[in-house]
Formats: sequence, C-alpha cells, structure tokens
Amino acid sequence: MNYTEQLAKFLAAMSYGALPSSVAWKAKFCILDYVANVYGSLELDAVAKIADLIRSLDGKPSATVLGCGFQADIHSAVFMNGG
Repeated sequence: MNYTEQLAKFLAAMSYGALPSSVAWKAKFCILDYVANVYGSLELDAVAKIADLIRSLDGKPSATVLGCGFQADIHSAVFMNGG
C-alpha cells in the first residue's frame, strides 16, 4: 500500500469528535487565517488586476473564485484562491 492510500484510509476513518481539542482548534484557526488572507488580498491592486485578467479568459467556469463574484476554470480558480 502506498502512502497516499494509507493517508486516505486514515482520513476516511477519522471523525471530528475523535480529534483532540488542540488539533480541532488549530484546524479552525488555519481555516480562519486562510479566509482572512484570501479576502484581505482582494484589497491589493495586483490581485484585482489578476482577477480581471482571469475573468476575461474563455475557460470553462467550473469553480468559484472566492470573493470575486465569478467562476473560472479550475486552474485559474485554484490560482486565485491560493491553492
């Protein structure tokens, strides 16, 4: 079994209730930090220009670009969303 398979099986068996409270707190903090960074970056001119460029592309709109009010192709959305 490869590492990816092992990780997938471990995660599939995991439940929120089984997490230690410190791990759950850290996960919540990381998600909040991510959201704050995504939405905070929208104040930057460079990010607005990139959003405009991506909006103008002809890709298949299949994923949401967070905070921008439009969808883009998956690669562009991942780029904009910081993934």
